[in-house]
Amino acid sequence: MSVDSFYLWLIFLIVAQASGVSYNRPKLDPYAIWNPNAIIFANNSTVGANPRGLFINKNNSIYVTDQVNNQTHIWLNNTVNPTTTIYGSMPNPMCIFVTDNDDMYVSDYNANNRVDKWSLNASISTPVMYFSSSCLGLFVDMNNTLYCSLYNEHRVVKKQLDDNVSAVIIVAGNGSPGSSPNQLNGPCGIFVTVDFDVCT
Repeated sequence: MSVDSFYLWLIFLIVAQASGVSYNRPKLDPYAIWNPNAIIFANNSTVGANPRGLFINKNNSIYVTDQVNNQTHIWLNNTVNPTTTIYGSMPNPMCIFVTDNDDMYVSDYNANNRVDKWSLNASISTPVMYFSSSCLGLFVDMNNTLYCSLYNEHRVVKKQLDDNVSAVIIVAGNGSPGSSPNQLNGPCGIFVTVDFDVCT
């Protein structure tokens, strides 16, 4: 992903977060305007040549997954350089979602086909969800349910995080690509409203 593509993802994320109400949504000014004097805070030397996941939490901290170097970088609000870099056991980190209590959920890309949870100040991650293909979108709703967009399977699945034995449940898509009401075509990205409507 080029730096230009990274900026496009940043714009997409801001628009997606503004389009619904989420318990972790940053407070955006309804009359916000584009800042023509904005600064570049990350480039290839910071986030690698293939940054994929991006998340901005309620404190305006920025989280970016660096797929090439198997890292997650965190910028606290108003910092220019990463405040924290997590060197994890997850190869090819893809998507990221950060909850209100700063738990990070990170999916990998075709390595282990799982989502790992990183608790605040933890030194290792804990696998919380497994599947048979890549997860290209993550979301945790206010009931602590983890959703994942499975691009190659044309499905969205969910798992309750408060229950260690709960199964992964299909919530959208029948596994065949298409545009019928019961089909998805390569979902990547996901948003769940407070009414639990799934948008992908």
